[in-house]
Amino acid sequence: MIQKGIQCCELTKQFDRLEPPSAGRSSATGMWVNYIAGLVRPSRRPDIYRPQRGNLTAVDHLDLTISKGEFFALLGSNGAGKTTLIKMLATVLSPTKGTAFVNGYDVTKDNRKVRRSVAVVSTGGWLGFDLQLSIEWNLRYWAEVSGLDPTTARRRTGEILDLVGLTSKAGESSSVLSGGMRQRLAIGKGLLVEAPILMMDEPTVGLDPHAANAMREFVKHSVNGGRGVTVVLTTQNMDEADQLCDRIAILDHGRIVALGSPWALKRDLVDTVIYVEGTGLTPGLMQVFRDRFHVRSAAFGLNAGSGRHWHRLHATGQRFEQEPMVTFLRVAGASDIVLKHVPPNLEDVYMSLIGREAQDGGSSQ
Repeated sequence: MIQKGIQCCELTKQFDRLEPPSAGRSSATGMWVNYIAGLVRPSRRPDIYRPQRGNLTAVDHLDLTISKGEFFALLGSNGAGKTTLIKMLATVLSPTKGTAFVNGYDVTKDNRKVRRSVAVVSTGGWLGFDLQLSIEWNLRYWAEVSGLDPTTARRRTGEILDLVGLTSKAGESSSVLSGGMRQRLAIGKGLLVEAPILMMDEPTVGLDPHAANAMREFVKHSVNGGRGVTVVLTTQNMDEADQLCDRIAILDHGRIVALGSPWALKRDLVDTVIYVEGTGLTPGLMQVFRDRFHVRSAAFGLNAGSGRHWHRLHATGQRFEQEPMVTFLRVAGASDIVLKHVPPNLEDVYMSLIGREAQDGGSSQ
């Protein structure tokens, strides 16, 4: 029988927000201008601009089970609900509706037991750090506050400083750290106590490639694989999720739109993925190309080695017209064209489901 590390049932989180009521033919911008002006001069604010309270649903009736010892990823764009979900599971936020159990404990009824069951690594910031203390003593302080005896706290602090690459700066004031080093310190704080569940909210944001890879290796092989810790990772880095995770949930507007292993998600993609690279692939030409062959853009960028632009395109179903496509591009003035059908990656899966064009490149193949 598979043991459950985390279980969510109909989990929902709504936030209050202020919004102006309908104002006939007035534009949204006009309503806000009048509303703000009314705050400055309340006596001149007409009734029609008085704000109403509405709800923003960040997590929407979410059902999810994560097994003990699983490495699980939550993928989604900004505002998809990833961080809100993590905060509810860590008891930082209370659910509006539904239930969730972490390590067998109810997040609303057993929040102290939940907090003792989880370690949380979040993106940067100085929350919880004393800028007057050295980096080493900041970590030792948090280790002892978290219940470690002084000897164990000293040992764990040394291990964590090595992991995050801050041993050489251990005696310096934490106020001198750069943004990337702040994130390393935040990661170190989250990893001090060995809890059965580790929640990581975009932990590699702001880290250089070397530090990011070291953190991934440690969590995958020493924390998850070595100690059997359940890991929940939120990220927008598709390669990171593909390399690390047993299963992935893709969120959009607070709902899970896909769930499965990276291999299964890529296998089940119904679109054909086309890779094209060449000289002269201008934005205007590619727009005409997409319209002509009924394909959608998934990603694009510049090949640093050759100086040529590349595009990943999606064709619905199995439609792939290689020769007509190459001929069209050549006639339109493009040259040195490479055009082929390629296996999908997680970014292809994500773009197919969410349906938004990539704004930046990434890796070409």
